[in-house]
Amino acid sequence: MDIQLIIVFIIGIAVAVKLGYEIYKFFFVKKDSPYCNGCTMCKIPDTKTKA
Repeated sequence: MDIQLIIVFIIGIAVAVKLGYEIYKFFFVKKDSPYCNGCTMCKIPDTKTKA
């Protein structure tokens, strides 16, 4: 086999593993933080109206 073909196969396998992991993480891993990453910007308008 050509060395270039072996390198292409290794890169292809690495990309397939990374893509599979990202798909698994998207569908099966529960996120603890909300969609907006838990920032406090949503609470700032509430504090201004209370004062």
